[in-house]
Amino acid sequence: MEAVSAAGALLEQTIDYLLNRVQFGVPLASHQALRHRVAEMYVEYENLRGLVLQALRAAGAGDGMPWRDIAFAKLRLGEAGRFIAQSAIQCHGGMGMTEALPAIRLARRIMMAEFEFGDRAFHAQRLLDASRRAA
Repeated sequence: MEAVSAAGALLEQTIDYLLNRVQFGVPLASHQALRHRVAEMYVEYENLRGLVLQALRAAGAGDGMPWRDIAFAKLRLGEAGRFIAQSAIQCHGGMGMTEALPAIRLARRIMMAEFEFGDRAFHAQRLLDASRRAA
């Protein structure tokens, strides 16, 4: 959940940066490639957010096996989180690698969240083992 919130905040900061940063007399947000990248980041964020909400609902309902929903969310966090973090750094350009902007701290936090409580490989193996036992 923390990583999803961080991804949302990072997306907002990236949009704000692109709207306010001017190069060659035009805002960076006027460049089509950057607008497309932000749109891709938003799609990844919304997909990840939906998976986490589903996992929270399953855990709150107490029926079935919520660990599967959590495992799927962790799988997606690894890919989507890394994409969002790296894209934000790229959109910020050289400033994205400095401590002057909070974006780099959010990006680091998102990428580190993949390794907490099991990484992608751990959860993929867990899901695979469960499907083999069920078959």
